[in-house]
Amino acid sequence: MDNYQEILSVPSTLKSSIEEHVVHLQRVQIKYAGADSDGTFPPPSFCHQISTDEFEYQRATGSQEPLATLLEEIAMNKEISVKDKKKQLKQFQKSYPEVYRVRFPTPETEAVLFPEKTKQKPPILMWALKKPFQPFHRTRSFRIFIASTDEAMKIVDITGF
Repeated sequence: MDNYQEILSVPSTLKSSIEEHVVHLQRVQIKYAGADSDGTFPPPSFCHQISTDEFEYQRATGSQEPLATLLEEIAMNKEISVKDKKKQLKQFQKSYPEVYRVRFPTPETEAVLFPEKTKQKPPILMWALKKPFQPFHRTRSFRIFIASTDEAMKIVDITGF
């Protein structure tokens, strides 16, 4: 315990080397006005500045373009069924009506995507052709209620139909 000051003191060589290093760092960081030639250059920027009009245009239409592309992909996708395509288009129309109206301004433009199928008539029953035509074979009676002008109901029987 008698030599504690010598043991706990910082060696003089270490102290002087640290002081020299700190002074060197301070000199490097201090910049004098007019001494550096790079003072005339503007600070580096990582993006280019746009005008206010361009910003407003990008804000309004920037999100619309990807949505229009998505709508076009849904409309032209041949891998999904017509039912699923109609479902997706209806959902898109509910979510983004402005974008949908630009692509499909009228119902006719939307109808182009879905060509109507021609309905086939059911085939003529062969057993009906084999039997001879018998108009009064089955006589049925139908009752028809007819309202007259004085709101009284009349019953008419039709037979032989």
